[in-house]
Amino acid sequence: MLHTSSPSHPHKQTGFTLVEVLMVVSILGLLVALALPSFQPLIERWRVKTTIEELQGSLYFARSKAIAIGGNIAIVKNDVSGSCVSTGNDDWTCGWRIFVDADRNGTQAACTPADPTECTIQEMSPSPHTLLVVAPNDGGALFMDRGGRITKKNGFDTIANVSVDVIAKNKTLTDLSTRRLCIWGAGRLKQVKGSESC
Repeated sequence: MLHTSSPSHPHKQTGFTLVEVLMVVSILGLLVALALPSFQPLIERWRVKTTIEELQGSLYFARSKAIAIGGNIAIVKNDVSGSCVSTGNDDWTCGWRIFVDADRNGTQAACTPADPTECTIQEMSPSPHTLLVVAPNDGGALFMDRGGRITKKNGFDTIANVSVDVIAKNKTLTDLSTRRLCIWGAGRLKQVKGSESC
């Protein structure tokens, strides 16, 4: 007997048609386009938080180093870092570096193998999408004495309060993403909203 395929059982094809795939891709594209702007504030808050956490870590590091070696630690803003150029003593946007300021002049001497005294012991560069404003400071620098307190360049006059405003680019202090780091002379740190005072 000869077997032939039955028309009542046609061969079924599985999968998606090109039209179905294009519809799904266009709907997903539309959803992403609608959702993307809502992620911008989240990204700004994340950048600000990362920058403030890096600065806090550097301050704790500088404080512990100052206590360990008997003071003379300087935290100095970078004037230039790659394509970043900071303006004024309170603009720390290009980052900061920490070094032992052996001669207490607030200026880092050249670091050579013959004299490694004032070599950089830590350097940080924050996100290029954030702005750091540190006030007050002593000529673009903060200094730590042997007790880990923030002082002026001479190492004796303690600075009572320092505030660091970390602001997302093109935003203001009242923006939700802005944070302020309050630093009391004794080394206590506290984060508050940018619109709040220390």
